[in-house]
This record gives sequence, structure tokens and C-alpha cells, in this order.
Amino acid sequence: MTTTDADGSEPSLAAVEAGLHPRFPTVTEREMLADMHREGRSLRAIGRALGRPASTVKRVIDARAVNGVYRPHRAQRVCPGTWRAAPRGRARTAHRAHPPADLEHVAQQLNSRPRKTLGWRTPAERLRDLLTTT
Repeated sequence: MTTTDADGSEPSLAAVEAGLHPRFPTVTEREMLADMHREGRSLRAIGRALGRPASTVKRVIDARAVNGVYRPHRAQRVCPGTWRAAPRGRARTAHRAHPPADLEHVAQQLNSRPRKTLGWRTPAERLRDLLTTT
């Protein structure tokens, strides 16, 4: 899914790169990376040319290569912060979504289990011992 400008056209390269976080390679950097990778340059040489660590270059290539061929525009489409839609993670349920009685029940179950690190005593027993000795 591509987002378009108000006039219905695709955004310019400058507009795409302006909305991109600096930790992600720009469209231009991705194209240079693809060209140098096709030429057979080493990851370190590519990294030096782009001013990025070789490990970052390796990660970018591995993450977006299709059958061993790096596709720079495919990578830019799924990159966060660009004009393109990125995959979404699963929804997470906040603890506040659960009733307090349920949370209290879970806490009681966890605190009543003996722990090896406490000499096979429960956390509640250990807390009681600490409070009575001080």
C-alpha cells in the first residue's frame, strides 16, 4: 500500500528521505549499497563508502535479500518511517485490562510457590522472616 501526496502523486525522493530516521539507510544509500554489492565489494568496503559499520551493511543485506539478491526499493517500502506501510506487530494487552481480583489471584499463586533460591521456602515466608527479625 502506497501513500500519496495531496495531489495524488507519489512523494518525491527528498520527501521520503526527510521522514526517515537517521539509523535507517536512505533510498540513495540503499541504491549505492545494491550497486556495490553487485560489483562484489566486501561488506567493509561498502560500509566505509557509506560511513556505516560493516555489521549494519550485513544486517541490511540479509534482511532484504531475495534469493541472495539485495532489492533496495523493496527494502525501502517496508522500512519504518517511510511513506510506505510497514508490517504491524500483534496487539498487546495491558495489565490494566485485567480485573484487580484476577491480578491478586495470580500474585497469590506466584507468592505461594516455594523457590530454590529461598531454600525451598515461599516468598511470603521469606518476607515474614525478614520483617520479624528487623
